[in-house]
Amino acid sequence: ETSPQSQARLWAAAALGRLAANNAENKRLIADAGAISHLVRLLQRGSEAEVEEAASAIGNLAANSKDNKASVVAAGALRPLVALLRSESARQRSWAAAALRNVASCAVHQNQIAAEGAVEPLVQMLLGDSARERERAAAVLGRLASDNPPNQTLIAHAGAIDPLIKMLQAETGEQDEAAFALEELAANAGNRE
Repeated sequence: ETSPQSQARLWAAAALGRLAANNAENKRLIADAGAISHLVRLLQRGSEAEVEEAASAIGNLAANSKDNKASVVAAGALRPLVALLRSESARQRSWAAAALRNVASCAVHQNQIAAEGAVEPLVQMLLGDSARERERAAAVLGRLASDNPPNQTLIAHAGAIDPLIKMLQAETGEQDEAAFALEELAANAGNRE
């Protein structure tokens, strides 16, 4: 049974995520109100549902907002998000990957995400049964590799190339993200040998 406090945290995280989606002004207001640090605490200590909603909200807040990406990193979200990539819950893995995708689109955070150990679980996600999970993992890997030779090498050596090639044959949207990731990996001459 869910406590009233847990239910309130769940609803609040869900509401913040929805308010932040595709709305720059709401993103700024939510961040200015200090909500990002509260969402990071939910990532670390929340129930399974609270963690999912917190990861989703963090992803929405970070999307297309350089300031919020920096705030997410400063609030300590990377370590718990990367830990969620190893979760038993497919939903937690998927939302964590979505949040990391949005943070990784800012070059300054690519190495931080890789240093937290994100590459190996993302490559494992490429091998999973869920098309959404594979697509999100490929998206993060592509962004981590973008104009980043050390990450390009790290990702290739972690075994990402073969599953990304297999994803090109899929009938779902994962093809686009796989192609993007492969293009970024191919930018490194060492990965073409």
